[in-house]
Amino acid sequence: MSLVMGVSPLRILLALGLMVFAALAFPGSTEAASFNEVKKLIASDAQQDDQFGESVAISGDTTVVGADGEDAGGISSGAAYVFERNEGAASNWGEVKKLTASDAQAGDNFGLSVAISSDTVVVGSPREDVGGSQFDDFGAAYIFQRNEGGADNWGQVAKLTASDALLDDQFGWSVAISGDIAVIGIYREVAGGNDAGAAYVFRRDEGGTDNWGEVKRLTAFGAKLGDEFGISVAVSGDTAVVGASRDDAGGSDAGAAYVFQRNEGGADTWGEVKKLTASDGQAFDQFGGSVAISGDTAVVGATGKDAKGVL
Repeated sequence: MSLVMGVSPLRILLALGLMVFAALAFPGSTEAASFNEVKKLIASDAQQDDQFGESVAISGDTTVVGADGEDAGGISSGAAYVFERNEGAASNWGEVKKLTASDAQAGDNFGLSVAISSDTVVVGSPREDVGGSQFDDFGAAYIFQRNEGGADNWGQVAKLTASDALLDDQFGWSVAISGDIAVIGIYREVAGGNDAGAAYVFRRDEGGTDNWGEVKRLTAFGAKLGDEFGISVAVSGDTAVVGASRDDAGGSDAGAAYVFQRNEGGADTWGEVKKLTASDGQAFDQFGGSVAISGDTAVVGATGKDAKGVL
């Protein structure tokens, strides 16, 4: 499953906790599955303003929850928590690991975005100060793997940064992963103008065994100032989707999303194949504020859409 900014479309964010729902249906039943709450997740060390639930992701029996206001490494350095089904009891969702950056500092907002694919987790830290100054906000993303450093331990294996990082880019605002491919969004990137945005594709074993190397920088064809391409990202297999919620194709900030495929235009080229817009797009809809993809189907959120005609 591909996730956007670490948020699965079947999960609900709460201010103080996270509810887990399960689909209940009898095998062979023609009735629609119903979703029922099975667990409320909270951090083992929860404190005021941690913002646990800021981002969520799930893969199989493992879920990850971001808490970008957590203060373990300084004020709002951030954290993410891994929960597993059957931990502590049958069908119980128990906390198994608290993830923090190896170089955590105050204000990094580690956990603002999270994603998981099987045994690999990606956590965005968009205000990480790669350049050294406390307020650089170049941004970073961190890769964690199960069984790294011990059985069932989730250990950090890589820190990802953009090859052309600039001050205040906030790389890691959105993250996604599918198998050996990770996509990191950087909506404030300035190549096409201030906040035109970009996204970066990384691959496991690129540049060495178990190394996560950058293989492609994605930008929108015709990118313009303020499009915020990269505000959301998703990936499934060989296809990536990137949201640009302030693209003006259908009116000011109507929004768009772009589809890229791995071998479009050449092996591992990750070429753009489609620009998605809403059939009823209007100004300020912000179509592309969230995106998700699984196989051949993509979903795009329009956070400013006036579905009932109210401006």
